[in-house]
Amino acid sequence: MDGNLRYDIEADFFLLESCSFRCKYCYLDTKQLGSKLQSFATPYEWYSAFLATNKTWLLHITGGEPTIYPKFAELCGMLSLQNVLSINSNLTGNSCIKEMIQIVDPKRVAYINAALHWEERVAKNGVQSFIENVCALEHAGFKIFISLLMTPKMVIDYPHVSAYLAEYGLTAIPKVMQGFRLNGQDYPDAYTSDERTKILAYSVKAEDKYATLISEIDPSIS
Repeated sequence: MDGNLRYDIEADFFLLESCSFRCKYCYLDTKQLGSKLQSFATPYEWYSAFLATNKTWLLHITGGEPTIYPKFAELCGMLSLQNVLSINSNLTGNSCIKEMIQIVDPKRVAYINAALHWEERVAKNGVQSFIENVCALEHAGFKIFISLLMTPKMVIDYPHVSAYLAEYGLTAIPKVMQGFRLNGQDYPDAYTSDERTKILAYSVKAEDKYATLISEIDPSIS
């Protein structure tokens, strides 16, 4: 973690269950993913609640998909006045991303884990949108890395996806399926020896790209 980002307490901030995607490997069921968006407090009320603790928090904001949460950019802007943030997002909230760039200080965001759900993006014709959002955030000064869940299909497709991202100067960090159940099999135990070898090789290559960033943020990808 950047030595300039001081905090007293580290916590996951599970903001919502709703999501714009329906990935077959998601740990949330379809009902949860399609649940109605709820806002339990205004951005200022959330800010005031954390401020009242007299502590500085490192808040790992996740979901569901945070960028579809009502007034999410404003919430991040308020929380970052006193606290440090990390954000786990699939970056589908395009207007929200643009607003975040305008009002959130990237120096108060430890990192953004941009989760690339390749099959969903391809199905929704959203690959270019994802790339544009990553590049815009990076250009604005946010520390950002791309993670890509290693389903058996993605273990096969990773070289193709990696080559495509490389055209834009981007690299995806392979994410091992920890605690996932897919097609009746539990992961990571269900990985074959060949799949494990390939994932390791992909990871070593990706770490070369992100070595400096990883050393600064020490992310635990969730």
